[in-house]
Amino acid sequence: MRRYSLFAVTTLALSFPALAALPDVTLPSTPWKLTFATDGVTLRSKEYKPGSGGGSFLFSRKDGVSINVFIEPVKDCKAAAECRDKLWKLLQAKLDGTEQTAQGQLGDAATIEIYQPKQRNLPIHEKTLYAEFVQDGFWIDVRVNKGGFKPDDQAKLEAVVQSVRFEPKP
Repeated sequence: MRRYSLFAVTTLALSFPALAALPDVTLPSTPWKLTFATDGVTLRSKEYKPGSGGGSFLFSRKDGVSINVFIEPVKDCKAAAECRDKLWKLLQAKLDGTEQTAQGQLGDAATIEIYQPKQRNLPIHEKTLYAEFVQDGFWIDVRVNKGGFKPDDQAKLEAVVQSVRFEPKP
């Protein structure tokens, strides 16, 4: 019976490699772990920032979408829209005027979208969807990015944001 159970678990893990390989997106101080759609997702890096209570996770997908998750204790903003507005002030200083921008709401996330057709006069057609969440005293910034962006890619970026969940730690 143990062999069968081990075989069944191994088979399930191999059938869903992204699920098996994806680490928990959490910090020691959070009462939850963040989950999102993991189709074709690979963890590229994770970093905990001792002393700040924050951390970051970088993922990439086979379709060229990258996902960055930044988690830090809430300081100057208490709601997702306030945190988005704080981030927007920082981003505005870096924009060169060629970008197309929008702010809005997508599910529970307050969002900023930035499309850059060029960077240093080179065509990049890059879109970043910034999705801001606040959960249990933490600001979570999920950035979903696609270089070589085409209008059909919008649904891919939004699907990642709409799949974000905060699940209690076991």
